[in-house]
Amino acid sequence: MAIDGPHNGWRYLFLPVAHQDQLVMNAVLTVSAFHMSFCNSKMRSLDNEPFTQPGHNSPDNLYKRTIEGLKQRDLAKCNYEEMQPIIATILVLLTAVMVNGRNDFPILFSLLVSATNVIGGEDQLAGNELGDFMLRQVRK
Repeated sequence: MAIDGPHNGWRYLFLPVAHQDQLVMNAVLTVSAFHMSFCNSKMRSLDNEPFTQPGHNSPDNLYKRTIEGLKQRDLAKCNYEEMQPIIATILVLLTAVMVNGRNDFPILFSLLVSATNVIGGEDQLAGNELGDFMLRQVRK
């Protein structure tokens, strides 16, 4: 049973940001690619055929592209509106690695902690609906 509704900030707050910011879009595409890869590999395993997804749109390549995009942003020089997509991207990737069981969870979690320290603490996230949602996610 899927949990969805008007209080699903991942859908109603993050997806509109993804339409406006390429970094968040890349994070969302990464999560989608990992999900599709998992679903396809389960279906292919029933046919005993190996499943590979080479190319620049593979889940791993999308993940790397998103990490590279994060490296290009300077959080210390961002205002509130510019900071939100960076934190949103980290949260989306962090959620993805938790679900996928990737071994880089500690790295992304440290990145989230460092990012909140750079902006002056997690309380600096609050201020609008997206920021309040991100604050709740950080505190989880």
